[in-house]
Amino acid sequence: MPTTVAIQKMVTALENFPLLAVPFFNLAGNLMNEAGITERLVRYSRLLTGWLAGGLAQVSIVLSMLMGGISGSAVADASMEARLLGPSMREQGYSPPFIAAVPSFLAVVVFFVLPLAFPWLSLALPKAIMG
Repeated sequence: MPTTVAIQKMVTALENFPLLAVPFFNLAGNLMNEAGITERLVRYSRLLTGWLAGGLAQVSIVLSMLMGGISGSAVADASMEARLLGPSMREQGYSPPFIAAVPSFLAVVVFFVLPLAFPWLSLALPKAIMG
């Protein structure tokens, strides 16, 4: 095989768009952390559900719904929530299997819930904007 063909095949393999998503997810996560967006979302989620029984698990549900529309990746959502809420949940006495199960389950469920919400929002928003 000529060297030009080998080089062309190597360059073509690197032009894979899913491979480009990984560094961009990391960049988006770092930008959100540095800008304080993730901390604000966690505080907002705690404000809404922190007083309920199972407080941090409820916070995880609301945070999952908020972050599901931002990242677009179930794996990114689960890892982000486990990283943000895992230590706090452990301090409050949640078991490690429960801490692992809640974000992983919610990261998958969000992709079924969010598409169902958009048709209702698209019907309600124009009426709210028009008055």
